[in-house]
Amino acid sequence: MKKVSLALVAQFATLLGLGVAASIINVAWPFIRDNFGRTDGDLGVLLLALMFGYMGAAFLVGRLVDRYGVGLVLIAGGLIIIAGLLGWGYSPIWAALLLSVFLTGMGSGLLDTTANIYAARHFSARLTNWLHASYGLGAVVGPLLTTAVISWGRGWRLAYLMGALLQVVIWLLYLAVRQDVSMRGMTVEERPENSIPLRSVLKSPLVWLGMFYFFMYGGLEHGAGQWSFPLFTEGRGVALEPAGTWVSIYWGSLTVGRVVLGQVTAWLGSQRLLRLSHLLALLGAILLSIPSMPVLGFAGLALIGFAVAPIFPTLIQLTPQRVGRKAAATAVGFQVGVTSLGIALLPGLAGILIDRISLEVVGPFLIVVALICLAVNERMSAQSAVELK
Repeated sequence: MKKVSLALVAQFATLLGLGVAASIINVAWPFIRDNFGRTDGDLGVLLLALMFGYMGAAFLVGRLVDRYGVGLVLIAGGLIIIAGLLGWGYSPIWAALLLSVFLTGMGSGLLDTTANIYAARHFSARLTNWLHASYGLGAVVGPLLTTAVISWGRGWRLAYLMGALLQVVIWLLYLAVRQDVSMRGMTVEERPENSIPLRSVLKSPLVWLGMFYFFMYGGLEHGAGQWSFPLFTEGRGVALEPAGTWVSIYWGSLTVGRVVLGQVTAWLGSQRLLRLSHLLALLGAILLSIPSMPVLGFAGLALIGFAVAPIFPTLIQLTPQRVGRKAAATAVGFQVGVTSLGIALLPGLAGILIDRISLEVVGPFLIVVALICLAVNERMSAQSAVELK
């Protein structure tokens, strides 16, 4: 029982640590930008470096787990992300920072994907949902930590060094449980016999619609989390502490929403829940767009987080129904991959628009993205209903 508990703690600690590492930039970016003499548009370059590292590692994880086991892959991923976070803390020039960001993405990709592989094989659906909620908890801590160290006058780099220290603690946990969580990948008998070729999967319009949707969704969730702090502080004159706190509340509302709204799926139905979530996210983006009343912007940001919470897991769950079970595994892989692409490109595009217009473009940008998500989801729902007939 002790070994099982340690293995469980290791997986939850992994997602918690990743949430902290990923969300520091939500508050730190304006200070990073000024430190290196960059513009808001350069955030896209930084996020692309993160995305390339993440996707490159994620695509290799299956084979690495097959050959070396979960334990060793977690140990390797932990070392890489520690190196990356230390680089954030000590990089003297922009190029060195980009290399550190790439390493952080690579370590995150190894840890995130490996933890999900382990969860898929050993955890119940409910426990897996709680595992993902632990990421949200980490994402609450990251902005609060960064706000605190900057308020103390210690600078944004200390937040990343503290994130690296947390990863060291988690890495020591990996060492303690490496024999318990080390396992081979799927055996030949465990592999699905009814899978279909990649080319056939890509012939489905629903697969392409799903990929486009998840691309936009990544931009909605992380665009709100990334640009709300500069919008509040630099655009609307909100003080550092309350602005950072509301970014944490955003991620906290997403975590709470994932737990609360996920419980009503059976009662409300997946399609109604998705429609309600999109409409609430749209309302939140509209409230965030009102510059004259800061309280409405705060409420709008929290509402976006709460509203989008159940979308990702619900759509992943619906994928087998929409594209067929034979194509589901491949489709889910594509959807997760393009989500990370949307996380990198769409907030980067928002940064370019901010440079050319103003920070007040954030709200309208999120409105457009939310509308597109709503429309594409309705299209997917209608198309899947037709194909099921």
